[in-house]
Amino acid sequence: MMTVVCTKAGEERETLEVLVADDEPLIRDSVAEILRTRGHRVETVGSAEEALSSARVRMPDVVIVDWRMPGGGGRVVEGLLADGAFQGRIFLLTGSITGDEEAVLRDGVERIGKPFSYLGLVARVEGREEG
Repeated sequence: MMTVVCTKAGEERETLEVLVADDEPLIRDSVAEILRTRGHRVETVGSAEEALSSARVRMPDVVIVDWRMPGGGGRVVEGLLADGAFQGRIFLLTGSITGDEEAVLRDGVERIGKPFSYLGLVARVEGREEG
């Protein structure tokens, strides 16, 4: 569910529902915090099972998932792509690309390479920058 907020600078932007799924607490929490400072509503999880469960209940606008998390980030991506009700964007956090990752990228999943810039990540999530 998106809402529009006005910033101090007078810019309007959508408030997004975001799910951040990463097994590394430092990455997960820092990504969540920077998105919250931009006014987005963020939930964090640390496993593929939690990510799928949360995404199916909350139907976030954006899911950011670590490819190499416990249970497999690929499982999360495949589950969301197979779910006809999910209409959000999926961002895959990964350091390198394998054949499996290339396949999901062809399905409309967007890649954010590690290491990444937090400002660049925010721009991508908010749709202000192409991958």
